[in-house]
Amino acid sequence: NCLTFIFYFCKMKFTAAEIANLLEGRVDGDDTIEISSLSKIEESTHGSLTFLANPKYTQHIYTTKASLVIVNNNFKLEDDIAPTLIRVADAYQAFSTLLEHYDKNIETKKGIESSSIIDKTTGVHPSCYIGNFSIIGCNVRLGKNVIIGSHVVIDANVSIGDQTKI
Repeated sequence: NCLTFIFYFCKMKFTAAEIANLLEGRVDGDDTIEISSLSKIEESTHGSLTFLANPKYTQHIYTTKASLVIVNNNFKLEDDIAPTLIRVADAYQAFSTLLEHYDKNIETKKGIESSSIIDKTTGVHPSCYIGNFSIIGCNVRLGKNVIIGSHVVIDANVSIGDQTKI
């Protein structure tokens, strides 16, 4: 379930207006609000974006700490809320579009994020990217243009071939 992931948008911030433009949606609220991560609606924090498509999670929109929530065009509020909304035709599809956008951004990155932990015996090709909070064990070999996303654990003695994305 893609809601279980928290992604960092390549250390970038996006405004509600920019995201709405990407998703062909309409902003209800502050279109200058900035977000820097995606989160589950019930576990969100200030500065995060989440979405609401399944009615069983509707109660969370009234308590979420997310700054921005993607909802379907026909979603009706029953009370006041804190976050800004982006209204779209299909909230599930919109979230999928954001994940695709994230993938395109991460593919252009190179290097190792400072929050990752890499064993000193690991061989990392200079063209690789290792995301935030990833852990790479001893004697791991990473080929050319390998992309390791955030929060990934690679155990010891693993070889990952060229052009692999995890």
